Amino acid sequence: MEVHSSMVGIVFWVAIAAIVFINVWGKRSAERERQLTLRTAIERGQQIDPAMIEKIMAGQQKPKQSQFGLLIGGVVVSFAGVGILLMGLILGAEDPEALKALVGSGVLVGMVGVGLFVAHVLQRRLQAAAPPPTDPAA
Repeated sequence: MEVHSSMVGIVFWVAIAAIVFINVWGKRSAERERQLTLRTAIERGQQIDPAMIEKIMAGQQKPKQSQFGLLIGGVVVSFAGVGILLMGLILGAEDPEALKALVGSGVLVGMVGVGLFVAHVLQRRLQAAAPPPTDPAA
């Protein structure tokens, strides 16, 4: 039985949609549960201290992003580009069309990695040039 190439594409996109849907649904469910917990406690007349509210709502807060995200991404994507380029050189010995396609793809992916490096450098320079944030509580 032969698998059609269009079927592979359909299965790929359905899998991507399922992953996104499950992620969004899980976050919404967790948010609903947190709100239900607080609502139930308030309806029962329980006193809720701010520390407890912070603990319950902690799942809502986004984690602090690493300042090295662009740098790490640049390293990973650049090495992926180099790997695709090397694969093109190896397979290109047998098939000149593979050489063109894979070398071009490797260079494209490598340039995306270089772009991430440049974005990291620009971000660091902008952060260094920006005035420090003022504390409104002070």
